[in-house]
Formats: sequence, structure tokens, C-alpha cells
Amino acid sequence: MDRSRWIAVAASAIAALFAITSGMLLLRGFRNPVEALMQGTDAIASGNLAHRIELPKQDEFGYLATHFNHMAGELERQQARLKEGKAALEQRVAERTVELHRLNGELLRLRQVLFILGDNAIRYSNPGSHIAVTLHTDENSATFSLTDQGIGIPAEDLGLVFDRHFRSANARRSRHDGAGLGLPMARAILQAHGEQIVAASVEGAGSTFTATLPLASSEPQ
Repeated sequence: MDRSRWIAVAASAIAALFAITSGMLLLRGFRNPVEALMQGTDAIASGNLAHRIELPKQDEFGYLATHFNHMAGELERQQARLKEGKAALEQRVAERTVELHRLNGELLRLRQVLFILGDNAIRYSNPGSHIAVTLHTDENSATFSLTDQGIGIPAEDLGLVFDRHFRSANARRSRHDGAGLGLPMARAILQAHGEQIVAASVEGAGSTFTATLPLASSEPQ
């Protein structure tokens, strides 16, 4: 009986030791993959999409690690595409901003040119007369004309009105002062943008100034 009792006690002790050892080994086998998965989750959550889980085991944990790495890779590729798209968008915005600044500068001919022509028409027109403004366009350009019913320009002076400080004889005889800089400035502004202006006039009947402007493309950039 004593021997049997000791054998039972020894067997129980051995079984308990085996159970504890097996449990520790099993716990370690679970803990390492779980910790690796948790570390991977934390890395992804912190923005480290390049992190990968190294679990070579061909079990459930290895299966989870493989799918986790696939998900991380896909997120990394999507993030790279988003960065490329953002960079391209920023570049396009910068280019459009430069283009808008350039166009705004050109709009400021244009406004100065229109002011000069309108001021001249008013200055040298008789009270109660009319000033006509027309605009014609084709596929490539716009033609702007301003016609007054003023004192006109003598034929011999017509080719000189765009020269700096030149004033025609009848303009000098009029009651209006001027420095002869308006029309030369208008032509210089237009020529700086590859545009042109011409004058036609009949003395005593009025003048027409015509500017040709290239049209901006309506195609999306």
C-alpha cells in the first residue's frame, strides 16, 4: 500500500511537472507570435507602413502575419500614390498660379491701353458726339476698335502719332494739353505682349484705333 501510494504520488508529481512545462512552452509559443502581431499593429497605427512581421511558421499565426504584411504593403503603395498625386497637384497649382499672375499682369493693355484710347477719344471729341467701341473675334485673336467723332488726325501726321512726344498740328491747336506720351505708351504695352495697334483717321471727322489681341486657349491645362 505504501509503495503504491508513493508510486501514485510520484506519477502525480511527474504529470504536474509535465503539465507545467508543456503549459510554459505552449504559452511561449503563443506569446511570441501575439507580441509580434501587436507590435506590427502598433507600428502601422503610428504610420510605419514599412514594418513587416517575421513569422516563418506555417500555422495560424503565420497565416495572420502573411495577410498583415500584405495589408501593410497595400497601404504603403496607396500612400505612395497619394503622395505622388499630391505632388502633381501642387505642381499643377503652382503652374496655374504663375499663369494667372501672368494673365492678370496682361489684363492690367490691356486696361491701361483702353484707358489711354478712351481718354484720347474723350479729350479730342466735340461735345455731344459719340464714341463707338467694337469687338470682333475669330479662332485665334480678338480685334478691339474705338472710333470717335473728334478732330481727327491730318494725313501727314498719321504715321507719327505713335512716336514719343509727337502731337499732330490740330491737336496742338486744340484747347487740350498733352505730352504726346499716351499713344506711344499704348503701342509699347501691346508690342510687349506680341500685339499691335493701328490708327485710321480723317481730319475733322474722327479717328479709329484698332488693337489686335491673341486669344488665350480655352483648352484645360
